[in-house]
Amino acid sequence: MLSTLESRPLDVLFSQHQDLNESSINALVQNCNSISPEDDEKVVCVIQSLIQRCFLPSASQLAVKINNHVRKSQEIEKIHKVVANILRKQPDGVAQANLLASINNPRSPYWQNYGTFFDNLVRGGQFWAAKALLPLISNPGLQKVQQRNLSCLLAKEGRISEALSLNKDLVAKGIEVGELQEKWQFPSDHLPIGMTHDGDHFFSWNVLDAKYMSWITTKNTMGLSRSMIAQEHDISYNPKRPSLTPRDMHVASLVLDAIHHPTHPRSILALQECGRPFLEHLKSVLPPHFEFCSYGGNSILIDTNHFERIASSNSVIFNQFLDSPDVAFQNIYVRRLSDDKILRLINIHMPGNPSLPSRFEFAKYLQESFTPEDSIIVMGDMNFNEIEMSEALEWAFKGEIEMSEALEKEFKGDSPFSLYAPYCTNISPGILKSKAIDHFLVYPSNEDTVQVNGPNEVLPDLQTHVSLLGRKISV
Repeated sequence: MLSTLESRPLDVLFSQHQDLNESSINALVQNCNSISPEDDEKVVCVIQSLIQRCFLPSASQLAVKINNHVRKSQEIEKIHKVVANILRKQPDGVAQANLLASINNPRSPYWQNYGTFFDNLVRGGQFWAAKALLPLISNPGLQKVQQRNLSCLLAKEGRISEALSLNKDLVAKGIEVGELQEKWQFPSDHLPIGMTHDGDHFFSWNVLDAKYMSWITTKNTMGLSRSMIAQEHDISYNPKRPSLTPRDMHVASLVLDAIHHPTHPRSILALQECGRPFLEHLKSVLPPHFEFCSYGGNSILIDTNHFERIASSNSVIFNQFLDSPDVAFQNIYVRRLSDDKILRLINIHMPGNPSLPSRFEFAKYLQESFTPEDSIIVMGDMNFNEIEMSEALEWAFKGEIEMSEALEKEFKGDSPFSLYAPYCTNISPGILKSKAIDHFLVYPSNEDTVQVNGPNEVLPDLQTHVSLLGRKISV
């Protein structure tokens, strides 16, 4: 084809790229050996067009060819964005390998403007692409600094498994907060968390069963005895004859706010520590298209406009915790109506004694019941921080040491689950330090299917309460 053309291959690309098929474009790109700086702007437009048509190898080759002589800062910025787009659309492909190899050329403007390129990837939320760039940095000091920075940023974004893959010395979230008391204007001692999975919005929250209220009020173990929790609790409440309290009604109204959120309306909600009066009230105010699955204080709410529960799968799992055999968790399957995709959902409130192996026992259950063809989402109050839960998962799927040994030492291994812990959600009793113990565990997971929601994407004005657990408060 090229021998019959009088024009340069590049000129043909400029004029005909929207009408040519992929093989013709490939042939033209292979023969584009004379790209001058004057062509840069037009080439960028062609690359963007090829990306839109998913002709990624050709787009990649053009980007590599142009990168060695681009000098204008505005053109470099355009190329950064183009390359980032290719990396996002073609993970682990030829385009990624070629482009990253070209970046490792010290004469390349990518290398000269590495900080800008890396920042563009991170700013655009393309963390895995930035991670893929790290091994090709030839300066060990710069590589280490950027690796630690990226790890901290991933942890801040709640992408714990990815952060730990870069820095095994990552420490758990949390600061000393002291007694918050009246500053805590929220009706539970846990904050809810949210994520978006494959376009669907998920929500998890320990709503605080009123029967445990003495830990907040008379015992004041968390420095919240004068908080909204206590203020909205009915002092005449009798645990032996539980009744609905103003706090229960407030919690139910926030669940409805999550369901009707203006930008992230929830399709699946996992609740823990649900008292009977609260559940009865919540059922009475839920929209009619929501189905309610409940057992032992745990409840899963399902939007039947989006999901259908597979009735035969409705199960409750017992006898997984040696020291708490009666503690159960929910394990159900739902079908997404838009494409018939099946999801396995687990809702758990895990026993939290730090001297007992419950996190390892639960991780072992996940390993023993794991099937690679399932899509699995685990939600709940896991009572262990993000590092402790990550270690338990890695131990269970590596399986090289006994559970008793794992309790006594730090363990690093591998797990197919990705753990998401977006921010601190609770306060350690007695210690009065904030901690992240409410998590999502997701399999399979990648940057395109899972987005951790920010506080205000979970509930309006939730950021105000998250901030109390993220900085020191003067009392």
